Amino acid sequence: MIMEELTFENKLADLLKFDLEVENEYLRELRRESLKFFVAKGLPTRKEEEWKYSDTRRTFKYIANPKTAHYTENGLENGVSKYAVPGLDCYTVVLINGVYAASHANLSGLPKGALICGLDEAFRDYSGHIEDYYARQSSHAENAFTDLNTAAATSGLFVYLENGVKVDKPLHIVQLFNGNKESFAYPRNLFVVGDKSSLAVVETQHHFGASDGINIIAISEITLMDEASMQYYLLEESENSSLVQATYADIGRNAHFDTNTITINSAWVRNDLEICLNDEHSEAHLNGLFLATGEQHIDNHTMVDHRLPHCNSNQLYKGVLNGKSSGVFNGKIFVQRDAQKTNAYQSSKNILLSEDAVMNTKPQLEIFADDVKCSHGTTTGQLDEEALFYLRARGIGEHQARVLLLTAYAQEVLEKIQIDAFRTYLTKKIEHQLPR
Repeated sequence: MIMEELTFENKLADLLKFDLEVENEYLRELRRESLKFFVAKGLPTRKEEEWKYSDTRRTFKYIANPKTAHYTENGLENGVSKYAVPGLDCYTVVLINGVYAASHANLSGLPKGALICGLDEAFRDYSGHIEDYYARQSSHAENAFTDLNTAAATSGLFVYLENGVKVDKPLHIVQLFNGNKESFAYPRNLFVVGDKSSLAVVETQHHFGASDGINIIAISEITLMDEASMQYYLLEESENSSLVQATYADIGRNAHFDTNTITINSAWVRNDLEICLNDEHSEAHLNGLFLATGEQHIDNHTMVDHRLPHCNSNQLYKGVLNGKSSGVFNGKIFVQRDAQKTNAYQSSKNILLSEDAVMNTKPQLEIFADDVKCSHGTTTGQLDEEALFYLRARGIGEHQARVLLLTAYAQEVLEKIQIDAFRTYLTKKIEHQLPR
């Protein structure tokens, strides 16, 4: 009898089915159902328009023995202080391979009405706070990786702000990973920001110990109630890992959402952002910057859905590609029939530093209302030779002139980050990463 070889999807399903039995009934049924959807859908292929330029099967299919990267502190003997952002006065939480590490949190002084804990604790002790929001936006999305995360995530971060809570300092989420190229981690964040509440979040990724790369399937879900505001700044630095990051945000009336995704030193990344402006006078600003070299691949997909009148959105994404790297930007703006008086703008700008680098862009507008202001644009080219000549004519060496031009190019995105210490930290990192 010839044994049929298990598909990658079924290998993962066999690995995960033993972890499905959790105490909370809602979560238990959700995880079972999500795993079925993941196996049925399978990994997306390049035949699908949304994944035309990102080959997930090449990235994941040939992993022979997938396994879950569990919580470990091996390699953290010196603690987590070295992952702090210099000069950043903040609250801190740490997740290790997607699992909330309560012993490393620093939440002293958190204002009354703010709850920050692990997702497992939230389902156990605060089920009334969490079940109305967990996996409601992302339930059985077109992205099969979303179902995989929902089926597999055993912990994660839960942030809940009651109405009128102003968190006085940024929350720094330190995501730590330790594993190998057959290991999978499933970070999960859930943010619920009440009426007239506000929060700023900085999230950074780091590898530790003997990690030589890992597969990260991550989700962040965000709900902003009326007149709430949130800044969400994400530094992706996944080194030799593969990263699939999905962010889902529902924005209420008069609410304001800013997000900025910076991707550097990462082997293979897919970012999906789905933002729904659900009520009048809501606003979203999506910004991104990525640097790619070697054979790195960075794919940014965005979708902003304008559903009601008087809403604003802006998107600005910039890329710098060198070597044989490749990039993707696919940005969608939907303006629904009832969304009159919409302002929606989108821009993708990219610089290619080598003949072998490739950038694929596809800006999209779908407008069903008639009283709107919408535009999109994309440019891909080389460094400005006239500006380079101008700098060199004033005695600046060629390498330094290139760094100056590329740093100025990146600043248009970085200057939108409103936390000074984090902006300074990123600027130094990016200057170090720029080709010389």
